[in-house]
Amino acid sequence: MAIPFARIKIIGRSQGFNACQRASYNSNTKIRDHRINKTFYFKGNNTNVYHAIILNDNVSQKFKNAEVLMNEVERCEKRKDSQLLKEYLLALPSEVEISLNDRIELTLRFIQKMNFIENEQGVQVDIHKPLEDESNWYAKILVTTRKFKQDGLSLDQKVVDLGMQFKKTKSYSFIPNQAKDDIGKIWGDVQNNYFQEIGVSLKVDDKGEVPQAHIGNTKYGILAEQNRLSKNLTI
Repeated sequence: MAIPFARIKIIGRSQGFNACQRASYNSNTKIRDHRINKTFYFKGNNTNVYHAIILNDNVSQKFKNAEVLMNEVERCEKRKDSQLLKEYLLALPSEVEISLNDRIELTLRFIQKMNFIENEQGVQVDIHKPLEDESNWYAKILVTTRKFKQDGLSLDQKVVDLGMQFKKTKSYSFIPNQAKDDIGKIWGDVQNNYFQEIGVSLKVDDKGEVPQAHIGNTKYGILAEQNRLSKNLTI
């Protein structure tokens, strides 16, 4: 069942997060933080089936490398409570008539709709397939909280989000679907428009229950995430 579930989480130092750590966690790849001389890599099942860095055309191509991009994020932030990235979690449709290419296209259309690239921000995209005993596809999108300078060689000023309403927990801040700027509705509209365009008889169930795997403690819950982050390998 296609659902409009989308969540935003702040990746910040005050919650104990690190940009290189988060990029490694999402992409299932090794990423070294040169600032603290530490390599992050995570144990567990590798469910990543698509990884990309998306940038405005004027940004240096060196930032297409996640390690380069995330080290630039870390370099720019001096405060111990700095907000490093925003992470968007999207529940992708799991129906058999929707292919991996369709899921990639849906995710890219959401990114375009949110104007991240137009705003000169850097974006890391990772799409994950379900484990054998699960059915939920999902995308994780990391977005820099700073925009690139006009020369495209470094990050510069913070991007200001107007109207965003954040709910705080002990581990992170996020925007629930009921926020003023409802990203759930935006994501639902992106899906419905795409289904209609490709001639698939699917429609987002905006009143359906969100699968527990997307919001509970089994996979994306706070405790489960902290347990996985604690198992990183360092080199």
